[in-house]
Amino acid sequence: MLNKITELVRRRRLAMGTILLAGAAQLGCYAELPPVAAEQPAAPAPAADQPADGAQADAQQDDAKVEDFYEPLASYGTWVDTQNYGRVWQPSEDVAGDGFTPYASDGAWTNNDDGDYVFQSKYDTEFGWATYHYGRWAEHDDYGWVWIPGTTWAPSWVEWRYGGGYVGWAPLGPVGYVTLEDRWFFTEQRYFGSSNIYNYRLGPDRVHLAYTAASPLVEVHGRGRWTAGPPLGQLRAAGVAIRSIHAALPARGYVKAQARAVKASAARAGRTAAPARTVHRASRVDVRHDAPARHDAPTQREPAATHREAPAHHEVARPAPAAAPKPRPAPAAAPRPSGKKRR
Repeated sequence: MLNKITELVRRRRLAMGTILLAGAAQLGCYAELPPVAAEQPAAPAPAADQPADGAQADAQQDDAKVEDFYEPLASYGTWVDTQNYGRVWQPSEDVAGDGFTPYASDGAWTNNDDGDYVFQSKYDTEFGWATYHYGRWAEHDDYGWVWIPGTTWAPSWVEWRYGGGYVGWAPLGPVGYVTLEDRWFFTEQRYFGSSNIYNYRLGPDRVHLAYTAASPLVEVHGRGRWTAGPPLGQLRAAGVAIRSIHAALPARGYVKAQARAVKASAARAGRTAAPARTVHRASRVDVRHDAPARHDAPTQREPAATHREAPAHHEVARPAPAAAPKPRPAPAAAPRPSGKKRR
């Protein structure tokens, strides 16, 4: 009997030891497992109306450089180094004519299949392929309309006004440049689809009436604002015939390829590149502190007071001598560079 009790106790001790060893082994296995990293929350996806950052925006554009425009456009105008805008391009009078106005002379507005507007003109194979889809325009005191090159493509770079039976537009200038009321181009709504819109420009005596009757056209998308053209549906309902076309963002390499073609065409026509000029004084421009709305990129427009910048001069006023037997003759004025005058 005693032997049976002793054997039972021994078996229980062995069983308990086995359980303890198995538990220790299991704990040891768990201790050797690498720690599990806490799961990081996924980054929030950008909102649909969020504007692309600079790198994304550049990736969608052509690989063009400003220098790519220099040679092809030199055959149809003159590059001028200005104090206000840097190097700008002035179209030649024998190409564009004396009364040239960008987005108005010798052409017509067409509607792109994305709802935007494209200005098509007889200059498209000469300089319109560049100056109507890239960069900005501004009026210079001595040279009239000049083009400031850029590398972002758009169907057109224009701001619009519409209403009261009128359609008006003005080229978008560089940041800080404001086109004054009398420099806007206005036409009656019924003539907006004409094949040569310049022939239907309102006279100076009617510009103020049209400007006040028409409202700015700006679309708001999220936190961005874009310029917008007149509503196509309303124009067609009023009997205005607008031709539709397809103009899309060019493929990479377009500017370089087009530049080679334009240079070859100019050479066959016997057109030589005009030498660049330099302006030694600033052009007077009207500036305000809110950037004009862009065509395809949002900007913040904040109300601000306007002011006019005075022209910078290199001459320093000298006091007249206290007494002189004869007045000293004034120095001869420096010759003004040739070119268009601001009207």
